[in-house]
Amino acid sequence: MSATEASDHLRRVCGTCALAFLLGTVLLAIGEARGVAREVIGGALVLLPFVLYAAVGIVSSASDLSDFKLARRRIPAAFAGIAGASAWAGAALLIGAPTSLFLAGYDGRPLLIGLAGGYVLLGVLIGPFLRNAAARTLPDFVGMRYGSFARLLAAIVVVFCSLKFSAALLEAGAAIISRMLAVDADIAISVLAAVLLVCTLPGGMTGLTASQVAQYAVLLIGSLAAFLLFTARPYDATAGAPYDALARAVETVLQGLGLAPARSPRSIPFHPGQTLENLEITLCLMTGTAALPHVIMPALSTGSMGQARASAAWTLVFIAILAFTLPTYMTLASTGADREQTGIMSGLLAAVSLAAMLAGASASALALANSLEHDLCGRLTRQSQTPQRPLIRVRSLLVIAVLVAWALASYGATYAAFEPARLLAWTFSLAAAGLFPVLVLGIWWTRTTTAGAIAGITSGFGISLFYLLVTRYFPQAGVVQFGMWPLADPANGLPLVDAAEALSHPLWLDDVPASAANPLASRIGWFNVSNTACGIFGLIAGFAITAGVSFLGKEPSARKREQVEALRLPGTGNP
Repeated sequence: MSATEASDHLRRVCGTCALAFLLGTVLLAIGEARGVAREVIGGALVLLPFVLYAAVGIVSSASDLSDFKLARRRIPAAFAGIAGASAWAGAALLIGAPTSLFLAGYDGRPLLIGLAGGYVLLGVLIGPFLRNAAARTLPDFVGMRYGSFARLLAAIVVVFCSLKFSAALLEAGAAIISRMLAVDADIAISVLAAVLLVCTLPGGMTGLTASQVAQYAVLLIGSLAAFLLFTARPYDATAGAPYDALARAVETVLQGLGLAPARSPRSIPFHPGQTLENLEITLCLMTGTAALPHVIMPALSTGSMGQARASAAWTLVFIAILAFTLPTYMTLASTGADREQTGIMSGLLAAVSLAAMLAGASASALALANSLEHDLCGRLTRQSQTPQRPLIRVRSLLVIAVLVAWALASYGATYAAFEPARLLAWTFSLAAAGLFPVLVLGIWWTRTTTAGAIAGITSGFGISLFYLLVTRYFPQAGVVQFGMWPLADPANGLPLVDAAEALSHPLWLDDVPASAANPLASRIGWFNVSNTACGIFGLIAGFAITAGVSFLGKEPSARKREQVEALRLPGTGNP
């Protein structure tokens, strides 16, 4: 498939799926108006996009390994941007960034700034240069720059983060399916995992990009349709007065941008101080976004260094559209929470959320499978093998990755082992700590050595993981042995928990590892830093230790420095 054919195929996918979803929504709305049960309408609207995604994945099959892994590097920049925005939506909706822009004012802006700002870092500091190096995966670039052991360490971080990312989104999406279709959580997770595999298994990156384009169409049309349906129901049951949804939507947009007075005194005016107070989580989200392998993957599938940079710009454009569409419909939905939801409305809310969750989980699972095949399994096998064997292997690894993510999500849903949103935030922090420093220094500082990179990955990831585990699962040791203290309540500055009282209670003192009910769990730390921002310690350590060890070691050869400098020059890399 040539670049022109790839572009034409993605255009057809976008147009067909948009038209099919819009037509299906209209027909279901007519059916509900004529008496079809609300449950039937809502369930049908949830399943309709699944059928579209599956069809797109099947018709976008790949015939060889290059097509499967990176779509032969023929994805146009604009469509790579759409794919990136779809994957962004999953994390953004789960963490609450779009809604918080309007509902929480500047309290929520650090989330949106962090998640969207990561694509700025990707386009300026990382993505184009990994594409210029012709890297196939993130650990592949680390291996090119620092050697095989650094590649192995980077692959371990990728496996850890990608599994957590996929599991968090599968668990969150399953809760929606379970509620809409009245099925068990395990069945709901299985349905999502099956749709994920149908989208990615036949075509790999080709199928993933096409399905993400379809998911973006559902995100956009579903959000707008929900808005229009609310405007057609001008009644506020709570106040007993006329309810103008359009006026309310405009009002929330203006308040979120700080252009109109808000009902909450903490919503406006926006000032840099609040962002600085949340600097650690903002930095972790930004750098973690730029370092996650599935975020980098669309840039690697474009045709050149310039297109890789353009794909990041297009991603920001399509994110901006979602950032103004998603919170509007979610804000309107929250105002109508006390009213009885129609089947079409509840179906739209679910379809939009599930499109976002699937886009992110699919991308993360495929990035993990590609890395396992290229950076681990492919290195252990002999070079003399049939062309089809690597393709079979990467598909098998994709199935295994999805099954492991399914098992983690099922365990989390059954035993309430972790909150999906918190798990996702941990993933951003750990990716930031383990990968971002060595990527940036490897591109922009020719003095970086292999020993420095190995020390940076190990220390950055290790320190952040230690902070996360202690504050969440061993808070007693954190207080007694590591000098941690309770976090402060953002509302009043008072401690969230009385550590002395909690430790004096035998129930909580012996609760090791700490259960979710433990009052100390995730409520202690150093310097008032929550464990969702544990990556800030790893970022500092990663940059400092990588630079320090590199300075102490032998300076790289002149040839090596020239190779690093060539990464930043357009036209000097590999196709």
